[in-house]
Amino acid sequence: MSNDAMMSNQQQQQLLLQQQLLQQQTQQQTQKEQIGVKQFQQREKVNSELFAMTYGAFVIQILRDSQFDCYEGTKKLKEIGRKMGNRLIEDYLASVGKFERCESFRDAVDSVSECGLRMFVNAKAKACEWQGEKPFEQCLICIEDLRGLTDFVELPEKYQKELSYCEIVLGVIEGCLEAVNVNCKCVFVKDSLRADLSIGGGGGGGGGNSNSNNNSNDRTTTATTTKYVCSTVEGERILRQSKFAIKVKSLGTIEEPYPFKDD
Repeated sequence: MSNDAMMSNQQQQQLLLQQQLLQQQTQQQTQKEQIGVKQFQQREKVNSELFAMTYGAFVIQILRDSQFDCYEGTKKLKEIGRKMGNRLIEDYLASVGKFERCESFRDAVDSVSECGLRMFVNAKAKACEWQGEKPFEQCLICIEDLRGLTDFVELPEKYQKELSYCEIVLGVIEGCLEAVNVNCKCVFVKDSLRADLSIGGGGGGGGGNSNSNNNSNDRTTTATTTKYVCSTVEGERILRQSKFAIKVKSLGTIEEPYPFKDD
């Protein structure tokens, strides 16, 4: 057999394996994930490198406006994200509302994680570790990666403790759920850009099942642990495979109808 024929057979085998892997991944996706992937494919896109560098420049400008106070910069990022979430939910509902109706906090979080993050930033995410009873449930949203935001990013050591670079994502999630009358609190429990998730303010960071007295208004308060301890083996597996994880805690429903008054 000639070398060209051998190469052709190898290429065909590789192509077949890729098709089988793609088919397997599609079968494993939930209905919400499939809707999110389809919506992302239909949307106009920007170059991911351009998006990452633009977001980086945006964060630097926020820090400059805050006199390089990481605590204030993180707060501003979250507030901007919250307002974005209030608007993005309208786009989401217009695009997929006819496919999915949310009847509970769990449904809403599943839709945000599995469909919303896929739809807008092509991030694969899953909600797990559900705890508590209605209306004060809580869970983890484990995100495989946030490539569009974190490509080429390495935080200097002096910023790793107090600056939550992706804090805008927490704000978006809070804003989306707020727009459907769910009041919630989001904090990172795993962030691939920061080895230490000690709380520096603005809601970023925070340990998992720790006994620390966390206070988002206290700049000096720190978590007693940086490792979130999952209560299930499945949750631990999902968390280990994710670069980012967000604890989402429901604080009850909001009586005031949307739209809310902008600050």
